[in-house]
Amino acid sequence: MPDRLIKLPKRFFDDHAERGLPTPEVIREYAHSYAVSINDPELSELLSDAEHYADAVDQAERGLITSARATRRAIKNGERNESRAAGQHERTVTCHSRSRRTIRSPARR
Repeated sequence: MPDRLIKLPKRFFDDHAERGLPTPEVIREYAHSYAVSINDPELSELLSDAEHYADAVDQAERGLITSARATRRAIKNGERNESRAAGQHERTVTCHSRSRRTIRSPARR
C-alpha cells in the first residue's frame, strides 16, 4: 500500500529547511504547499519545530507563526487520519428515509 501524503504550507517548511534542520522529502509541489509522506521519519522534527513557533507569539513574524500553526494542524490531522484508516473505513450511505449515516467497517486487507 502506498504511503499517504499530507499537504504542508510552503512558508514554514521552507524556513525550516533553510535553517538546516532535518526536513521530510517533498513528494509533490503545489503553488502554496508541499505534499510529503505521513510516514517520513523527519516529520517528527518538523512537528516539534512547528509547535515551538506556533507558541512563540512575539519571537517571529506573524506570517511564519500562522504557517507554523497550519503545519502543526496538518500533521496532527494526518496522523489522526492515518491511525483511523489503519483500523476502519468509513462510508456514508443514504437510507430510504433520505437521512445520512456513517457506517464503519473493518479495514480491508
